[in-house]
Amino acid sequence: MPASVSSGTQNFFNLASDAIIGVAQWLGPKGTAGLGCIARSIRAQLQAEGDAGLSKTWQRWLDDDFGPTAQQVAQRACTPEDTESRYLGPAQLYHLCFALRRRLDEHLEVVRGSVAEEAGGAECVACPVLTHLFDAGIGAQGAVRQAAGQRLEKFIEHLRKLRGSPVPLQPGEVVLAPGGNLAKSVALVVTEPPEDAGWTRLSLAALLLETHRRLVCAVRRSGYRSVALPTLGTGGMGYPVSLVCAAVAKAVAEDFARHPSEPLRVRVCCFERHHFSTMLDSRRLALSWAFGNGPDTALGPSIISGNMTEGNEMQDNNGDDGYDTSDASDNDFFG
Repeated sequence: MPASVSSGTQNFFNLASDAIIGVAQWLGPKGTAGLGCIARSIRAQLQAEGDAGLSKTWQRWLDDDFGPTAQQVAQRACTPEDTESRYLGPAQLYHLCFALRRRLDEHLEVVRGSVAEEAGGAECVACPVLTHLFDAGIGAQGAVRQAAGQRLEKFIEHLRKLRGSPVPLQPGEVVLAPGGNLAKSVALVVTEPPEDAGWTRLSLAALLLETHRRLVCAVRRSGYRSVALPTLGTGGMGYPVSLVCAAVAKAVAEDFARHPSEPLRVRVCCFERHHFSTMLDSRRLALSWAFGNGPDTALGPSIISGNMTEGNEMQDNNGDDGYDTSDASDNDFFG
């Protein structure tokens, strides 16, 4: 065996930089990473430490295999200590993106069953509602409200009085309420669309995406790190399952891209069998969307005129649970 290989301290077969680049390009990213496990010196060369040409090869692999924003996402996952203590070039970021993709796949859970029964210990459970908050006792809303119990119903009555209207919520609004017997919190998510919006499939996709963005943002801003939700709007509203599942996946992927080191655990509970298979397909798309890749899903400007309401628990004069319903600007969440 040549001394340059057995010692592990010399150049990789004493090859010139161009030859090393050729070997790496022929092997591809997985083969190159595998060969780099043989010895530290080989790994250093194949991972482009100090080699601009090979660094460009890894950068191309990073963009092609993950997406155009993969480097930024990976860098967000690194702590200042990481960047100070070791070299983080495109090769290292490529390997980190593999780990991040697995992390997203683990944190976007898809299960069969009712959200009231399969919440899996999530801190927040989403409940689809209409603007008037009437409970017909059926579907996901009926199941969540029954499971949460009187604490949630008392909050809803309090909200009606606070708003001074029989229609206390606006289309697209998200309000965090007490979770009662079900969870720490229930997110009341208005799935009812604005009136006279001239709906097309494109604008409906944008509405659904924005609604799920608001839900994810409300959960994160509240300090919770897990949420369970049904396929919102596929029951009484009759929204296409494919659009709803894509909206969930896209909203979760966007949030993961912004917070890769602190991902939310999102558990999508699919009551119908075909919802389950469609959501599994959308989860695969999320793994690309998180890095700026994959097909677009009607990402247009905001079409909801109302604001997201984030409930912060307080006590009213009678000692009942209430929530601060002060509004926040849409620009805070969709800018």
